[in-house]
Parts: sequence; C-alpha cells; structure tokens
Amino acid sequence: MTYCTGGNTVVELNGKRIHTFTGDGTLVVVSAGTAESLIVAGGGAGGGTNIGNAGGGGAGGTIYNAADVLTAGNKAIVVGAGGIYADDVTGPSGGVSSFNGVTATGGGGGGKYTSPGAGAGANGGSGGGSPQAGTTGGSAGTGTAGQGNDGGAFIATQLAGSGGGGKGAAGGQTSGAGGKEGGVGGAGLQSSISGAALWYGGGGGGSTHGTGTSAKEGGSGVGGTGAWGGQSAGTAGTTNRGGGGGGGGENLDGGNGGSGIVIVSYDIEQGGFISISPYMMV
Repeated sequence: MTYCTGGNTVVELNGKRIHTFTGDGTLVVVSAGTAESLIVAGGGAGGGTNIGNAGGGGAGGTIYNAADVLTAGNKAIVVGAGGIYADDVTGPSGGVSSFNGVTATGGGGGGKYTSPGAGAGANGGSGGGSPQAGTTGGSAGTGTAGQGNDGGAFIATQLAGSGGGGKGAAGGQTSGAGGKEGGVGGAGLQSSISGAALWYGGGGGGSTHGTGTSAKEGGSGVGGTGAWGGQSAGTAGTTNRGGGGGGGGENLDGGNGGSGIVIVSYDIEQGGFISISPYMMV
C-alpha cells in the first residue's frame, strides 16, 4: 500500500493522504504503490507594451494522472515560478514543474504590440494570446498537447489583445467594433485532488482598448484580468494555480503569471500503517 513522506503540507482528508508541494522538494516513497498526481507549471506573464494592447499570458502546463506508479525511493519535485511582467516585451514564460519523470511546460507569455509589424504570443504549456497588430497579422502562442491549448488567435485590424490559452480551452479572440474588446483567458481544469474543488491552469485575459467597455477576465478565476486602457492595469495569475497574467496595454502594466504546484494523493491504508498526526514535513 502506498505510503510517502514530504511536502510543504501533508493532510489526511476523506480517506486520502495528500502531499502538497508549493516549492521544490522531495517526496520520499516509503512503500511503493499508485497515487493520483497533479503537476502544474508556472503561468506566463501578460505581454507588455508602451503603446497598443497586449495578449494575455498562457496558463502553465497542467497534467493530471489518476494512477501514477510510484516506486520506492526519493522523488525530486520541481515547482515552476510564474513569468514576471516586464514593460514593452513579449511576456516572459513560466517555469517548468516536474515529478516522477513527467514535466509540465511553463505557460507562454502574452504577445506585445509592435508598430509597424506583427507581434506574437509565446509557445508554452498553453500559448500566449496574440496582441494588437494592425493589418499585418500577429500570431498566438501554441499550447503543448495534453497540457494546454493555444492562445487566442489574431483577427485583422484588432485593436485589443487576445486571451492566453488554458488547460480546458483556447484563449478568447478579440471582439466588438474594430476588435476593441480584449479576449478572455482560456478555461482551466477543476480538480478535487487537494480535498477541495479548485481550478488550475486558466489563461490570462487580453488587454482591452481604451474605448472598449470592460476589462476581460482570466480563465476560471485563476488567470489574471487584462488591462483596460485608461481604466485599470492587468492583474496576476493566481499563485500555485498556474494562471496566466493579464495582458498590459496603453501604458498600463500587465500581470505576472501564477506559480505552479505539485499534489500527490493516495488512499490511507486501513489496518496497516498507524496514523500519527501531525506528520513530519520533509
């Protein structure tokens, strides 16, 4: 029967022992077996631009395994940081997360506006959204199969930024007259592996033009909201949920990507190991 030690937190809940890593660490597998695992990489930052409007950051790659085979020994765990927003650049991508031989790719940063010419969202676990780019054609970042989806695609003459991709859906495209409304971030994945139904891996919202009607939300409440010209700056993706940062625009900052997480959960053995609480954190 599976038994492990290690984690920033270890709890027993609903017949499960749950090890949560919010930073790098080691899971010590004392007794081999199977477990559920969730690996979420860091989300990409929103694009930065001193003029025009940028795309939202892509969500960190998100991988769920219902029957992860754990052999005895020490298992190194890496938890990716979110991308850090910077002015007038394509958003920096998030860091990778890894566990038990599986690596989730960091989310791609949102695309920045270029004049003249076309900007592009970065590739990643989920891709960054395309930015404002006039008639010359921008492009969205591409997501990684099994981990996430593409950023919102470019529409000719759009004046806003598209949303970053999420685990559950591609980023939203711009809309409204002249493409002035930013695209929403792509939906994430809902999982109860932690003992509560939470969302992970939502994309960041794209930046809305100053004459648009509202700021655009990130995916599933964990991606950051895009900037809205003259109204509000973009916000960060949620920490330890791998959300993409909201896109910046018109001299307003975008948001950082949210950091990742690794969670391992397995059934508590009945009549085997003696349950002792609290557990020693390793």
